Amino acid sequence: MRVPSRLIPALLALLAPATSALLAAPAAPGSTEPSAGPAAPAAAAAQLSIEATPLFTVTPAPACHEALCFWANSDEPGASLTLSRTHMVMINPEIVDTTRGIAHITADRGEESGPEVGNSRWVFTGHIRADMSDGQLRADMATVQIVDGRIVSIAAQGSPALFQRPASAASAASAARNATGPSTAGAPGAPATGAGKGAAGKAGLADITVRGHADSITYDAAHDRVQFSGESWFTDGCNELTSQLVTYDMQTQTVQAGAKPGGNGRVRGVIRNTRPGSSSGCTADSGHS
Repeated sequence: MRVPSRLIPALLALLAPATSALLAAPAAPGSTEPSAGPAAPAAAAAQLSIEATPLFTVTPAPACHEALCFWANSDEPGASLTLSRTHMVMINPEIVDTTRGIAHITADRGEESGPEVGNSRWVFTGHIRADMSDGQLRADMATVQIVDGRIVSIAAQGSPALFQRPASAASAASAARNATGPSTAGAPGAPATGAGKGAAGKAGLADITVRGHADSITYDAAHDRVQFSGESWFTDGCNELTSQLVTYDMQTQTVQAGAKPGGNGRVRGVIRNTRPGSSSGCTADSGHS
């Protein structure tokens, strides 16, 4: 059952009155599942450890002609939507946000709460797929914040939660940054620039370079930042890191890794090229950390 977002407030009205210090890491992440699907194009892809995050495919988002669309996916059995005075529950929910490229989220179940649907908090459970123009997430549970009609953050948990980013999205962000000067993303009070949004398109698995997994992954759409927390593994397609905390800035393509606040541990990894996105090749024997 499809419900345009502009109708949801009216339906509800009928029912009721109206993160980055240096990080560090211990042992490698628990996942030892080998990569599935074609390898990334970087020369070092075949050299990635057995800890490498499996690649996953992306399903095109359905058409959405508004800034934000919600519906229960009628193609799935048991799809339903329930409205109450304080929240909305969907079985087989689907959300599409068109304000920063295309963001498409599906799950087994979603529950919304908040003063209005354009400023709300969603809790999704079961087989979560979150596909954004500049990165994709897979998880068991996720909390999504919507502010002023757009998705601003996704906090995902899994066993483990997975993230990947097409090389084309990283290249577009780098080109935009070079054209406009240094990014102010992440600076206190700085607005999100949105560089690189929508540039990735629907790239195939061979386009994936950046990927990683962790107990929890937070995707900060407003500041183009991804944080991996817990047993984390990360690669930029060349270098590898294992740590308790990894923060990846998608605009500057920089990575910080270290211990959680109050914790301790070592960052472990293989450093093949210290300049992500450079044209110099990755060599297996450049060094270890």
